[in-house]
Amino acid sequence: MEQIRGAFTRAKNQKRAALVAYITAGYPTIEKTVDILLGLEDGGADIIELGVPFTDPTADGVVIQKANSIPLANGVTISTVIDIVHESKAHGLRAPILLLGYYNSFIHYGGQRLMKVSKNAGVSGFVIPDLPFEESVCFRNLCEQYSLSYVPVISPVSSASRIKALCHIANSFIYVVSRMGVTGSTDKLSPDLPQRVDRIHAWSNNTPVALGFGMSKREHFLFVQEIAEACVIGSKIISVVGDAPAGQEARRAEDYLFSVTRRRLRRDSRGAFVGEVSLRSGYGPRPIRL
Repeated sequence: MEQIRGAFTRAKNQKRAALVAYITAGYPTIEKTVDILLGLEDGGADIIELGVPFTDPTADGVVIQKANSIPLANGVTISTVIDIVHESKAHGLRAPILLLGYYNSFIHYGGQRLMKVSKNAGVSGFVIPDLPFEESVCFRNLCEQYSLSYVPVISPVSSASRIKALCHIANSFIYVVSRMGVTGSTDKLSPDLPQRVDRIHAWSNNTPVALGFGMSKREHFLFVQEIAEACVIGSKIISVVGDAPAGQEARRAEDYLFSVTRRRLRRDSRGAFVGEVSLRSGYGPRPIRL
């Protein structure tokens, strides 16, 4: 939880939005996932959502559905995902990791067990798109017990009362779905986003807001930077990784994210950070035509 808050504080101090990057655990292979996570951080990711593969990812489009099916065929389980987190931290990953998954997977694994192994591996919290607010109390209490973050998800059709309730339980940030539909289906942003985010800020006492669904370009990042605290990119990263030549997946992911964030982190041969390269030109707010 504190790692996530720290990521938002650093971004705010640098007068920029944070970048939340999504990748499915075990895609394209288990062995390549750790390098891809490091590549995403090196390309400017402040927070990483690591997807837990699931057979029916209802909130996701074709790109992420495919990225779920391949790890499942290769035998990826929650235990595999936890091992990936542990290994990535051992190799120098500093970005907070959120496990993004569907509730059935977590319930099947066991709540207390999930919290213990997640905490020990270095997981910072969870995003669960299909867990209704009314049924989330038990899981949220477990997260609180282990000082892990539970990130509420607000959809475009959430009522005012539901939004206020979700804002009230947020302990690190709020994930706001930018438009109707599934992930990756379009890159057109809704024209009412500024007004929606303003209302959420007012009701949440300015808890950071991360906008996801449809984000894929530098222009999107700069637009989000003007109205919210974080931009979430997922499907485009999956596509970049999937299109990369064998052995180049991590580098292509890093280069793509750098094209969005204009930040690149440097490591020494042991994986320790040695500095950051930032192209500050054009970093200020720049609205795009909706």
